[in-house]
Amino acid sequence: MRMLALGLFASTALCTSSFAADLAAPAAPAEVVVETTWSGFYAGLEAGYAFGDKAEYDFQDDFLNFVLGDDVFGVLENDLDGFLGGVYAGFNFQTGNFVFGLEGSFSGADISGFELVDPTGIGLITAETETETNWLATAAGRVGYLVSDNFLIFAKGGAAFADIDSKGAVDFIVDDILTIEANETA
Repeated sequence: MRMLALGLFASTALCTSSFAADLAAPAAPAEVVVETTWSGFYAGLEAGYAFGDKAEYDFQDDFLNFVLGDDVFGVLENDLDGFLGGVYAGFNFQTGNFVFGLEGSFSGADISGFELVDPTGIGLITAETETETNWLATAAGRVGYLVSDNFLIFAKGGAAFADIDSKGAVDFIVDDILTIEANETA
C-alpha cells in the first residue's frame, strides 16, 4: 500500500511538472509608438514687466514761442515702465510637414511715465507730460515647416493693438489767484 501511494505521488509530481513545461512564455509587451503632432488648441497665462526709453511730447506752440522764446521747454521725455498680465490662446493645424496656426493675446497693463519741467525754477511756468498704457492685444498667423518632430521653422505675422493715453499741460501762474492752463490730450 505504501508502494502504491508512493507510486501515485511520484507519477502525479512528474505529470504536473510535465504540464508546467508546456506553458507558453509570457508575450513581450507591444511597443507603444507615440506620434508627435503640432495640431491642437493651446492657451495660457502671461505676466511681465515692460519698460521703454521714452515717450516724447513736443511743446512747440506759437503763443509759447512768442511769450517765452523758442523752444523753452523743448521735447519732454518720460521713461515708461510697469507691469502687465493676461491670457493667450491659439490653434495649430499640421498637414504633413507643414504647420498653420492662429493665435491671439490680451493683457491688462499698468505702464506709465511722467515728467514735470519748470524752466523758471520757482513754479511760475511748468510743463508736464504723462503717458499711460492700459491694455495690449495681439492677433497673429503662423506658417511653419517641420524639420524634425521637435523642430519647427516658422514665419509669423500679425497686428498689435494698445490703449495708450498721452497728455500734456502747460501752467502759467500769474499770481496766487490766477492760473492759466493749456491742456492737450491724445
